[in-house]
Amino acid sequence: MTVNLSTTDRLLQRIAEGDATAKEELIASHRPLLRKFIRQRIDKGLVKRVDSSDVVQETLTEVSNRLDDFLSRRPMPFATWRRKTAYQNLIRLRRTHLYTESRTQFRELSIPRSGSLVIIDALLRSEDGPLDKLVR
Repeated sequence: MTVNLSTTDRLLQRIAEGDATAKEELIASHRPLLRKFIRQRIDKGLVKRVDSSDVVQETLTEVSNRLDDFLSRRPMPFATWRRKTAYQNLIRLRRTHLYTESRTQFRELSIPRSGSLVIIDALLRSEDGPLDKLVR
């Protein structure tokens, strides 16, 4: 899906003039593009901890909250600014979830499903008595 540049510019103009519904239209029109952008760039390790739709929602909330500042400065085209905001959120989430010492993904251990089933099977073998199971 593509968002027409002139449509975005018209919506931004309406927002600058105080039209509250234009803000909702702008956010809604850019949601699919933002969703695609985030899904393409989200770290595989981060997907285990954070849902991409939450990142989209968080980014759109931030865009909405900072829109007045964007309109007063216009530092870059809106689409570029929106992507930059999304990318900054991804970087922040990556730092928080993957590289914070106490919560790093690299310290997590996972037992393969087949491995845990083998252990359970060995513990519950019928030929062993209760004492053998307890000792093991």
